[in-house]
Formats: sequence, structure tokens, C-alpha cells
Amino acid sequence: AKSWSLAALAATRSLRGQHFACIVQDAGALPLRMTLSAYAQYAHHNADTEPVYLFDRCIPDAVRARLRPPRPFSSDLVRPLVAVLSQAKLSVQHLEHEWFVVGGARTGSRWHIDPASTSAFNALGSGRKRWAFYG
Repeated sequence: AKSWSLAALAATRSLRGQHFACIVQDAGALPLRMTLSAYAQYAHHNADTEPVYLFDRCIPDAVRARLRPPRPFSSDLVRPLVAVLSQAKLSVQHLEHEWFVVGGARTGSRWHIDPASTSAFNALGSGRKRWAFYG
């Protein structure tokens, strides 16, 4: 099995030079994009209170090829719906359902309600993740 570490992803040939959107918790921050290798350096050396993390709308093909969703989630039920709505010229923005998220130590989102009321399947590639749920 190939490594999911940030260093291994950053070294993936097809991902070199590709820029990804980032989340900066500061409301006044300008949009930020960076490569995985630049992000790996930032994540390794940062001491920010609320570190930046990658949050891009596009899952790179090199990453997608490594993904194997659990059997109950193996059928993508949203993609055909998006195609039908797009052909009908209806908004599909709230149906965006695939994201590439990479974070280092202390990264994460603030308490929030998902603006699109979506559900998600998440895969942790390496490291540890703490989840907090509010009901």
C-alpha cells in the first residue's frame, strides 16, 4: 500500500506543481493557494494558533486512484443527480460533495453548521483526528 503521509503525497509526480485552495480562519484573509510541497513545509514548521489547511473542491486523480470507499458507500448517488440538474440549468452548487482536505497539527474548522446541509464520508490518511459533534 502506498503511503498517505503528506510527504509521500507531496512527492507524487502528478501532484508536483499543482496548487490547492486553502482555508485561512481569519475572516479578512485573502484567498490562498499552495502546492503540497509548500504546504508540507508550512505544516512542519508552523506555530500558528489556527493553522491553514488545504480544502479544495477537486480530488486529484492520483489521490482518487488510491481511494476505496467502504461497500455501503461504493455507489455515487449524487453524481447522476448533478448531471440531470445541470442539464436542466438548475443550481447544483449545494450538491458539491467531493473535497480534498489536508491538514497538519492543530488544523480544523471552527464550530459550524454545514451551509449545504451535506453529509460526508471522511478518510484519514495518516496521523490522528479528533472529532467533536454537537447535537
